[in-house]
Amino acid sequence: MIDNLHNWVIAPKRLQTIQDVRGYRTYGEALISLAKEDPEFSKQANYDVTALADKIKETIRVIIVGGNLFIIRSLWRFFARFGRIESQRGIPGLERPFTPPKKRPPNPDATTAMGRISYSPGTDCSEIAEDILSAAGDRGKIMRIDPSVGNTLTLLEEGEIEPGFLYHEVYTDGRYVFDPRLNDRPILMKEWQALIKYLNPGAQIQ
Repeated sequence: MIDNLHNWVIAPKRLQTIQDVRGYRTYGEALISLAKEDPEFSKQANYDVTALADKIKETIRVIIVGGNLFIIRSLWRFFARFGRIESQRGIPGLERPFTPPKKRPPNPDATTAMGRISYSPGTDCSEIAEDILSAAGDRGKIMRIDPSVGNTLTLLEEGEIEPGFLYHEVYTDGRYVFDPRLNDRPILMKEWQALIKYLNPGAQIQ
């Protein structure tokens, strides 16, 4: 059983998402694309997969030596710990909820406008961003996201992953991002950026 561990295929969730969104037929095609766009992720994923495989292998060795009760306890502890790590590392909006505003609240005028704003499927993101900026008394700014060369943007809107956007604009007060099609409450800048970069390797945010 231990000798056959190298036959298992462990793929990062990000690779699966890219394959699904962009329509790649195999992990290999998705991996080649990701390696070109974000070489550092590919290197880190390789280290993570190796470390996980080693830990599983070590756990199995212990299980073989121990009894049935120890098997259950060992597996439970290992996967409970691994699950906690994954929940902390998960991509906000996809693998875990966004963190609610806490100590430093978002701009109150922009938050109110975000809750009252109405838009249709045809409303451009730039119009929504401009309306919120105006409601905030022109405090803050509008950020623009452009895809990497030769690609389009993939966004999470109304709970669905949607590809094919040429650009995206959102209002920010400097700490939070206001993107009502993504979330009905302001999102911490670092969490919003993590999601955008996850879905769009190489995208430019300015």
